[in-house]
Amino acid sequence: MQGIVDFVLKQRLPVLLGVVFLVVAGLFCYKTISIDAFPDVTNVQVQIISQSPGMSPLETEKFVTAPIELQMSGLTGLKETRSISKYGLSLVTLVFEDKIDIYFARQLVLERLIEVREKLPKGVEPTFGPISTGLGEVYQYTLEGGGKSSMELRTLQDWVVKKILKTVPGVIDVNSHGGDVKEYHVIVSPEKLIKYNLSLRQIFEAVARNNANASGSYLNMGGERYIIRGLGLLKNLEDIGDIVVASSRGTPIFVKDIAELKLGPALTLGAAVKNGHDAVTGIVLLVKGGNSMNVVAKVKEKIKEINKTLPDGVRAIPYYDRAELVKRVLSTITKALAEGSILVVIVLFIFLGSVRTALVVTLSLPLTVLCTFVFMRQWGLTANLMSLGGLAIAIGMIVDGAVVIVENVYRQLSERKGESRVHIVAEASKEVVRPVFFGILIITIVFLPLFSLTDVEGKMFIPLALTVVMALVSSLIVSFVFVPVFSLFILKPGKEEDTKFLATIKRRFRPILEWALLNRKKVTAISCGLLAASLCLLPFIGREFMPTMQEGSLVIQPIRFPSVSLEESVEIEKRFQKVLFSFPEVDSVVSRIGAGGIATDPQGPEISDPIITLKPRSQWKTAKTQDGLIAKMRERLEGSMPGMTFNFTQPIALRVDELISGVKSQLAIKIYGDDLDVLKKNAEDMARIMSSIQGTMDLRVEQVSGQPYLHIDFDRKATARFGINISDVQEIIETAVRGGQPTELFDGDKRFAVKIRFPQENRANAESIGTLLVPVQE
Repeated sequence: MQGIVDFVLKQRLPVLLGVVFLVVAGLFCYKTISIDAFPDVTNVQVQIISQSPGMSPLETEKFVTAPIELQMSGLTGLKETRSISKYGLSLVTLVFEDKIDIYFARQLVLERLIEVREKLPKGVEPTFGPISTGLGEVYQYTLEGGGKSSMELRTLQDWVVKKILKTVPGVIDVNSHGGDVKEYHVIVSPEKLIKYNLSLRQIFEAVARNNANASGSYLNMGGERYIIRGLGLLKNLEDIGDIVVASSRGTPIFVKDIAELKLGPALTLGAAVKNGHDAVTGIVLLVKGGNSMNVVAKVKEKIKEINKTLPDGVRAIPYYDRAELVKRVLSTITKALAEGSILVVIVLFIFLGSVRTALVVTLSLPLTVLCTFVFMRQWGLTANLMSLGGLAIAIGMIVDGAVVIVENVYRQLSERKGESRVHIVAEASKEVVRPVFFGILIITIVFLPLFSLTDVEGKMFIPLALTVVMALVSSLIVSFVFVPVFSLFILKPGKEEDTKFLATIKRRFRPILEWALLNRKKVTAISCGLLAASLCLLPFIGREFMPTMQEGSLVIQPIRFPSVSLEESVEIEKRFQKVLFSFPEVDSVVSRIGAGGIATDPQGPEISDPIITLKPRSQWKTAKTQDGLIAKMRERLEGSMPGMTFNFTQPIALRVDELISGVKSQLAIKIYGDDLDVLKKNAEDMARIMSSIQGTMDLRVEQVSGQPYLHIDFDRKATARFGINISDVQEIIETAVRGGQPTELFDGDKRFAVKIRFPQENRANAESIGTLLVPVQE
């Protein structure tokens, strides 16, 4: 260490150039470092999403979820397997150890998934969820305006806006929610099937066969080569209607003769509502490890370009922007850093009493911070509330080494006038480098226990500890390399005496110190008494893993009965939003009901995720704090919407809780067993006990029953008597009632499903379904 001091004082010009290099490198790292609001605590997980159209949760669990779970058992590094089976949807979440690379984990899962696909029902194609995290939903918007229908807006969202936004670097996917997905419907008349002696299967097969192009190699004519194509793709409803199904006495029977052709909405599992009206939303998902600030900035620029190309009046309007939250977090941290730096400078000037000595120490402060940013970027840390908070914590400590060196140099320059300045600075610096090193080393050791934390705790607090350690190491580098050179050029000899402020403090403190030394037993007894009193108060102090972050937006999940239909849920959501708008603090409310296009959150229509954007705090009237506002909202919602429960949280907190534990709450208790009825009873008993605990809010038991079913049970003897197979009846149920998809219709680069089903009146209730005819072979 003493050799370092001698070297830098001899190589003063390279050291000054090093200062310039450090400033440039530090500013570059500050500008390019990944920035986010909070540390990403999401574990390494792979989600397998399987659409099982028309399947009940029971069939989805038995034929889709269970085989996938079984196949994934024993994967390398697999810690936990979770699954949810909903109507028409299966989600299997595989949680891996943190040391497993996400891409390696997805490769392992893919190899197993290839093997299990053959065992799944026809039409079920498992896909992976996007490589994103709990902090991935960085930008959300609605598509609205132009007098367009919800179907037209959803088509623009899926085939124009989404495709363009996915080209932005750092965007892994865009999730669509709400609106009507466009389909071409062939509504077959049962009466006309009887009239023409046709079956539904014939219609299905005819449409499937008449939608293809054929290739006929090529033909040489006149020295040119012509590629031969047989154009048979369907272009519109008229083409579907002109398909020949059969012929009767030489007269062709067309699809249009036995069916009504029209555009219609697909059966959907989700919807969206904005400020009391139906909406179409898009959610931009950030790739795992991406820079949210940079990506959001690029998305905003791309949105401006997209809005120029959309039809007149149609605009993508944001309602949730992660950049705003990040700016507030950075503003808070920057303010803390600035205030801390100013206080340090003031204290230095007051106690050192010399402008030049305070200047040298002050110069070391930004250099240390810039050096810390270099370390952070090289280490892969993101700038967030915890890591920058660690830097704010270290502000007072990172000047310790510079203060000790500068004060000793100033003292010796004042006492040894006439000697070589280089020699004095070198000797004075070498005298204190050893205690400076060990003093900072001891402070660093205090943070080492934080590195032993694992899982969520480790991801939350290790960035803080790393930043503090990096700042302390940076302060050592600056103190040993730059401070001696700065002292040589800036410091001048002066009077080595205490400032007036410091002298006053010493004069008043001396009698107290003398009394304490003369009354050692009394001081010791008083100290022990205060320690004992503080330990007695410890059990009465509330404890929390992390204080609740003020994200600036709220999520109030209304939970309805599981039997509610999607249409009724939308109407309830509109009434719910009307209650929220009775609060002047609410700026806008956008609710996502059920599952979206990418079903990473496979909830049913009984649950919605409304994002409530609040006005600036200066405009609040109902309450002054967020907790007070939530209490008022809870009271009004429970009074105006009885029979519903509400989960109060925030956008990031909700998503992180869900991905980490699979439950959308801060505290969850899971009970395992084989009998669902016993589990439900135990859960209800446990909820009654927990409701008596002081401070318990928003307590609920997860709904695992209450969904009504219409069972169609087969009389096998009757089907045998008529020569009918069970599969024939199942085919009628799946195609006529649910709707079968024989093919897709291409419209430019867009593609839409062609669905065949019976009219609504033939599948409206149990009686009409019971009267459906099943063809019998003669």
